[in-house]
Amino acid sequence: MILTVAAIVAQASAVPAPGATPLENAKAWFAALQQGKLADPSGLNAQMTDALTPETLAQIASLLKDTGTPTSFQQVQTSAVQSLTIYVFKITFAHAPALDFIYTLDASGKIAGLRLSPAQ
Repeated sequence: MILTVAAIVAQASAVPAPGATPLENAKAWFAALQQGKLADPSGLNAQMTDALTPETLAQIASLLKDTGTPTSFQQVQTSAVQSLTIYVFKITFAHAPALDFIYTLDASGKIAGLRLSPAQ
């Protein structure tokens, strides 16, 4: 399964995101996506707000329905490309294949991309 929901647009300057850590935010977003919901709509940039339609959320939830609760959720990589910060989390499950969850933030700290793929 490879699922990408992103229209990544670079921003001009880096501004740190207040609040929870990227790991905490990624966990909340993954749990919400499993349920076909948005964790925090205000955390999305405009392109992601447009991309995460109710239909898209339902499709994501359907693809994730058999994963269950993660047994581990580890940050395995962080990188910066232009003004984007890309976090890669490895998610393992008791009865489903592991996934890589790529969680991308723009310079304003808004989510600019979400991607799930088989773990590397």
